[in-house]
Amino acid sequence: MAITFILVVLLIGLIVLPLVSIAGTQRNSIKMDELEKELKQLKTQLANYQSEKSKDSAKEEIKKEIFSTPELKTEDIPVAKETVIKEAIAIDSIPKFESSGKKIAPVKSDFYDKITEQIRSMTSSEWETLIGGKILNRIGALAVIIGVGFFLKYAFDNNWITETMRVLIGLAIGFLLLFGGHYYHKKGFLIFSRGLIGAGIAIIYLSVYASFNYYHLVSQIVAFAMMIVVTIISFWQAIKYNSLIISLFGWLGATLTPFLLSTGTASESGLLSYVAFLDVGLLYIAMKKERWLILEPLSLLSTILIYSSWNWSYFLPDMCLETSLFLFLLWAIFLASEIIKISSLKRKITLVDQGISLTNGGFFYLSLYWAVNPSHHQLMGVLTIVVAAAYLGIYFLTRKKRQGEEYLLTRYLFSTLLLSVCASFIQFKNFEITIALSIESFLLTWIARKDKNILLNLASIAILILSIFNFLFIPTAFNIDAKEFCLLFNMRSAALISVLLSAFGSGTSIRINDFKFSNIIKPALTYTWIAVLFTLITVETSDLFDCLWTNSIGSIQTFYKDNYIWVLVLEWIILSLLLFYYSFKRQFIPHLYSSFIITALILFFSVINGFLKFSPLSMFLPLINIRSIALLIVCTLLWLMLATIRRENYNFRKTFEKIAGISIALLLFILLTSDTRDIFGKKIDSFSEKDSTQLLTSTVYLMQLCLSGIWLLYSITLMIAGIYKRNFGIRIISIVLFGITILKIFFYDLSNLDTLHRIFSFIGLGFTLLSVSYLYHKYKHLILPEKLAVKNPT
Repeated sequence: MAITFILVVLLIGLIVLPLVSIAGTQRNSIKMDELEKELKQLKTQLANYQSEKSKDSAKEEIKKEIFSTPELKTEDIPVAKETVIKEAIAIDSIPKFESSGKKIAPVKSDFYDKITEQIRSMTSSEWETLIGGKILNRIGALAVIIGVGFFLKYAFDNNWITETMRVLIGLAIGFLLLFGGHYYHKKGFLIFSRGLIGAGIAIIYLSVYASFNYYHLVSQIVAFAMMIVVTIISFWQAIKYNSLIISLFGWLGATLTPFLLSTGTASESGLLSYVAFLDVGLLYIAMKKERWLILEPLSLLSTILIYSSWNWSYFLPDMCLETSLFLFLLWAIFLASEIIKISSLKRKITLVDQGISLTNGGFFYLSLYWAVNPSHHQLMGVLTIVVAAAYLGIYFLTRKKRQGEEYLLTRYLFSTLLLSVCASFIQFKNFEITIALSIESFLLTWIARKDKNILLNLASIAILILSIFNFLFIPTAFNIDAKEFCLLFNMRSAALISVLLSAFGSGTSIRINDFKFSNIIKPALTYTWIAVLFTLITVETSDLFDCLWTNSIGSIQTFYKDNYIWVLVLEWIILSLLLFYYSFKRQFIPHLYSSFIITALILFFSVINGFLKFSPLSMFLPLINIRSIALLIVCTLLWLMLATIRRENYNFRKTFEKIAGISIALLLFILLTSDTRDIFGKKIDSFSEKDSTQLLTSTVYLMQLCLSGIWLLYSITLMIAGIYKRNFGIRIISIVLFGITILKIFFYDLSNLDTLHRIFSFIGLGFTLLSVSYLYHKYKHLILPEKLAVKNPT
C-alpha cells in the first residue's frame, strides 16, 4: 500500500506541477496584456486632446494610432489576436474632441474590416502566441492523456496497482482535471481550462470502460448508467463553459458507449431508448447554442450508426412491431426539431437543415420498410400513409409560417407525394393502384391550381403517366372474364374513369402560356383523356358482347359474335360528333383533330367489315339491319361534318370536301353491294338438298347480273352528282366503277347467258354508256373551266 500511495502522489505531482507552472505563466501574460491595453488607450486619448485638425485628419490619426505596433522587448509577451480586437473596440468607443473642446461623435470607420485584414496577416510574434497559447494547450492535454495511459499500463503490467485502484485512480484524475478546468476558467484561462476539462472527460470515459470490459468490476447495466452520467456531465460542462470542443468529447463518448460496452447480445428497448435520450439531449443543446450546428448532423450520424449496427447483427422478424415503434420515436425526435425551426421565424432554414431532414426521412422510411414489410406487407402501406400525412401537415405549417420559401414548401409536398405513390404500390394491386395514383394526381392538380405552382402541375402529370403505364401492364386490362364482367361496374372502368378525370382536370388547370412547354402539355393531356374515353367505350362494349355471346345460343349467339363491331362504330360516331361540335364551341384544335382521328377509324372498320357477309343470314333484312344502319349513319356523320366545315370556312375545307365525298360514295357502294349479295345469299341458304343444281346456278347468275345493274345505276347517279356538285373525285369514282362494271359484264356475266339475253345486255350497256357520254357533253361547262368550254363548243 505504501508503494501504491507513493505512486499516486508522484503521479499527481507530475500532472499538477506542470499545470500550475503553465497557469502562472498564463496569468502573467494576461496582466501584461491589460497593461499594454491601458497604455494604448492613454496614448489615444492624449493624441485626441492635442489634435487641432479637421474631422477627417482626426480620423486618419486615430487609424494610425490603432494600427501602429509598439516596440516590445524580447521578454514581453506579444498581444494575442483576441486582445487586438478588444483594444480596437475600446478605442472606437472613446469620445473624440475637437480643438474647441466640444464633444464629437465617435469616428465611424471600417475598424472591423481592417482589423480582420490585420489578423489575416499576423506577424510572427502573434503566430507564436497562437501556437504557444492554444495549440500547445491541446497537444499538452493529449500528451497528458497518453502519458497517464502509458504509466498506468506500465503499472498494471507490473501489478503495482490492483484493478479496483486502477479504475479509482483514473476516475480521480478525471475529476481532478474537471476541477482544475473549473478553477482556471474562473481565473480567465479559457483555452487552458477547456483542454483540462476535455482531458478529464476522456479519462473518466476510459476508466468506466476499463471497469467493465477489462476488469469486469461492474455489470453492463451499471457501466451503461455510468456512461450516461458521464455524457450528461460532458454536455453540462460544455454548456457551462460555452465550449463546443467539450460537447464533441461528450458526443464521441456517447456514440462509442454502445460499441465499447457490447457483450455480444443487445437489448433493443435499452439500446434504442439510449439513442433516443442521446438525440433529445444533443438536439436540445443544438437549439440552445445556435453556433453549435454541427451537433445535429452528428446526432443523426450516431443514430444511423448505432441502429444500423444493431439491426445488422441482432434484428429478428418477430421484433418488427417493437422496432417500428422505436423507429417512429427516433424519426419524430428529429421531425420535432424541424417543426420548431419552421415555427421560429428568427432562424433561417439552411441547406444543412434540409440535408438533415432528407437524411432523417430517407433513413427512417428505408429502415421501417426493411423491418416491417417482409412480414406485414399491408401494415407497411398504412404506416407509409401515416408518414405521408405527417409531411403533409408540415407542408401546411410551413405554408402558414414561411409562405415565401417556395423551395421548402415544394420539398415537403414532394416528400408527401413520393410517400403516397409508394403507399399505393404497397397497399394496392392492379386496377387499385391506377385508381390511387389517379386520385393523387387529381388532388395534386387541385393544389397546383390553387397555389399556381408549375412544379406541382408537372408532378401531377408524372403521376398520371405512371398510372397509365400501370394500367397497360395489367393482364386483364383489355379483356375481363365474362363470368366476372359487369358493365361499367367493375374495377377496370373505375380505373379508366379515374385516369380520365385526372387527365381532364390537369388539362383544364393548365393554360397555354403558363410556362415554357404548356403549349405542348395541355394538348397532350386533352388527347390523353379522349384516348382513355375511347378505350373505355371500346373495351366495355367488347366485353359486354363477349358476355352476351357466352350466355346465349343459336342465331343470337352468332349475331353477338359477328356484329358487335357495328355497335362500336355507332358509339364512336356519337363520340366523334360530340368532340367535333365541342371543338367549334371552344375553338380548341385537339378536339377537332381527335374527332377526325376517330372518324378515320370509323371509316377503316366500316370498309373492312362492310364487305363481309351478314351473319346470321336468317336475321338479315334489306336496309333494315345493323350494318346498313351503321353505314348510313356514318355517311350522315360525314355530311354533317362537311356542312359545318363549309359554314365555318376552314382553310382545309376543300381537302375535306374531297375526302368526305369519296368516303360517302365508297360507303354507299359497299351498302348496295353487300345488301344485294346478302338478299340472294339468304335465298340460296333457304334451298334444301332436294333443290336442283340448275336452280342454284341460275340464282347465282341472277345475283351477278343484279350487282352489275346496280353498279351501273349507281355509277350514273355518281356521275350526275359529280357533275352537279363539280366534284372531280366523285366523277373519277363513277368512271372507275363504270370500267369495273363493263369488264365484269363482258368477261363474266355475258359468258353465262344465252344468245337472246346476251343481245339485250349489249343493247342496254350501249345505251347506258351513250347516256353518260351525253351528260358529259351537255354539262361540260360545269366540268371544264370556262376557257376550255369556249374552245370546245358542243
